[in-house]
Amino acid sequence: MSRPVVTPATATHPAAVTAAPNAMTENRKPEIEVARCTGCGRCVAACPGRLLTLEVVAYRKHAVLVKPRECDGCLACLTACPVRAIS
Repeated sequence: MSRPVVTPATATHPAAVTAAPNAMTENRKPEIEVARCTGCGRCVAACPGRLLTLEVVAYRKHAVLVKPRECDGCLACLTACPVRAIS
């Protein structure tokens, strides 16, 4: 038996989602796991609408979506996160 070939375009892992909005990601807002976030700021830099920021709580940084109503669900932040703290 042959195994199917998995490419980035056919993978189902969240990191394989493209940054461009489409039917699958439309209206989906990012959810940030504060406990997992390292505060690296890559999601903040990747957000085209500049809707994310870093907050400091008890000497620890983490990402926060400050304008959720303005988020178009492109999920560029999800693909930029190296620790998969955004879903």
